[in-house]
Amino acid sequence: MSPATSPGPPPAPFQVERVHFDFPGGRAIHLGDPASNQLVGAGPEWVRGTRNELAAYVRGNRPNLRVVFRGKPAANGKYTIGADGTPFQVEERDVSLAFDPITELSGSEVFEARGNLPDVIGVHPAKLDWYVREHPPPAHCPPAGTSTHRLATSWRALATAPAGEAALPNWVYKSLMEWTCQWAAGQNNERAICDAIFNGLPSSGLQYGVRAHTIRDLLLNQGGMCQAWYETFQQMAQCQGVFVYRRRFLVDWRVVAGGDEHWCAIVVRNGGLNQTSPTHPATTFHDHNGEFPIPAGTTVPLTTITEPRYRFWGLPGYLNDGHCINFLDHEGKVYLYDACFIIGPVVINSPIPANNLAVPQGGAALAPFKTAYLDDAIDYMLGTVRNGAAILRSVPTSQNGMTVRTANIPQTIAGADGLTFRWGG
Repeated sequence: MSPATSPGPPPAPFQVERVHFDFPGGRAIHLGDPASNQLVGAGPEWVRGTRNELAAYVRGNRPNLRVVFRGKPAANGKYTIGADGTPFQVEERDVSLAFDPITELSGSEVFEARGNLPDVIGVHPAKLDWYVREHPPPAHCPPAGTSTHRLATSWRALATAPAGEAALPNWVYKSLMEWTCQWAAGQNNERAICDAIFNGLPSSGLQYGVRAHTIRDLLLNQGGMCQAWYETFQQMAQCQGVFVYRRRFLVDWRVVAGGDEHWCAIVVRNGGLNQTSPTHPATTFHDHNGEFPIPAGTTVPLTTITEPRYRFWGLPGYLNDGHCINFLDHEGKVYLYDACFIIGPVVINSPIPANNLAVPQGGAALAPFKTAYLDDAIDYMLGTVRNGAAILRSVPTSQNGMTVRTANIPQTIAGADGLTFRWGG
């Protein structure tokens, strides 16, 4: 005959109904929901049976939480309430509960964790087993329900922008916090964190080449163009308390000696993040893969090919398009990250380009960037270029002139900079 098992204590006269982490006066990091365009913490992250959203803290922090219980008015009274659980417990607190006769909800009560969260970057499942000590206390603690949660712990508080850089919001999107805490789990310095985030990008399923230009649109559309991506990568690093710079280099359309135009567009054959080929439609290109500039009066063979490539056009006399990337300044070195084409980290042996769209930058100042990154990342520069007696003219979006291999463009041409860009933040 099996021994009789002792029955557990009867349940408390009320149960945990709502748990709120990011409330006014709380210590949680503010997280945004791209679908609602509201902060996740605008309401309780956990509601019994209906809601269980991520909450986030700086690693090693001690949470406080605002809790609502459900019960009948007959249960109104004084109680001592606490919770056992992992990865933290909740300190017992004396409260007076009064339950609304219509909603059956109590007022909210703030509780303190007993102990701190793990002192590492990560995402942690949490379980809190709530219990009650009645007054006067009986020999047992009636259970008051279980709440389960997902808690992300970041490396540091959200990064802020240094002087001269665009201000960052005091919140981040929840998916970016969750991903970066997973990808950078266990890391403990800025470079390692950025590398881990960068290496995790393909697993997000997000793509480059999608018509979205903000972080929110990128998340809603599962991808975006370079403006959305350099903002997204910056916010990913911000989640972990790391600041990375945003820089865009825009096509600088110049008319040079002889009437040629250097340059009219950036041309890239790489499909980009989670793409097998560029999403721009196929057009016909005339590639020059040999020495440049072409000697006057000389005609060189060109490779004519029709295929999809990304073309980012400039406009004569105006600033229009280009490409967007990120930089990390860490321990005296500058690292480039191109989230769009998954190129990086690349060490650039020069300062981060100044945020100054008014002045073109090229020649010797551009040389370290060109050698380390541009020659491989940007396949061709598109221009209006003479080939013998013929002139191959570029017309924005409708006609490609000559595409010249970027790596073959020298630092100077006829005493002028061979390649220039306008740099902005």
